Amino acid sequence: MEFWIAWFAIGLVLVGVSVFWLLPALMLKTCGAAYPVRDRVVAKTDGEHGEELLCEPAASVHPYIASYRIARDGKGAYFQGDKACKRAYFCYDVFAYAASGELLDVLRVKEKFNGGDKTCPVRLPKKTDFVAVRAVCVDDEPLPAERRAFGKRLALWLGILSAAAAATVALFLWVTATFVLRCLDDFTGRLTLPDGVWAASLVGAALLAAMLTCGCALFQFFRMRRREDGDG
Repeated sequence: MEFWIAWFAIGLVLVGVSVFWLLPALMLKTCGAAYPVRDRVVAKTDGEHGEELLCEPAASVHPYIASYRIARDGKGAYFQGDKACKRAYFCYDVFAYAASGELLDVLRVKEKFNGGDKTCPVRLPKKTDFVAVRAVCVDDEPLPAERRAFGKRLALWLGILSAAAAATVALFLWVTATFVLRCLDDFTGRLTLPDGVWAASLVGAALLAAMLTCGCALFQFFRMRRREDGDG
């Protein structure tokens, strides 16, 4: 019994690692392959705690944030924008990138835009070298989001993400079903399922997970592309 309990616990740990670390990391890779970076650095200055960058956001963000700074203080790097208009509410994403171009995190910012000429400071991941800003919603009105054209890089990361989701679901089903069978036969190993049932169940669950992951991602990608093209 102790063996099967330990075996079940190890299986759940592996599933947890995939759900809370591997899949989010692959989602970031896929997200980075889908969004273009159109922000540009317009000036560099020396701040009290190191170099500060004055940047100009993409044209779609410029009506709301005229420019922004990536600066440092005693707590680390932070983002702060210069408002281009006064609105009751503004929601935007800050994409934080490393010097290598790797997407480190996507920070969703929601704030009131009344009063003051700057946005609230947003703390950035430790290795952030540059950022890109994407407008999401202003005054409860969703804004169109830019996307890259669907290409090989996005297809590659979407395929890896779908495969990882499929493997995670199959592993969870196999570990859970096996442990339930062992509990039902009092850990004697007498109760089992035919190989065909195991194969059909695991392959079917994996394919369903991969199809749902890929389908939802493609639906969102092309839906936003159509919205952008229609607004254009």
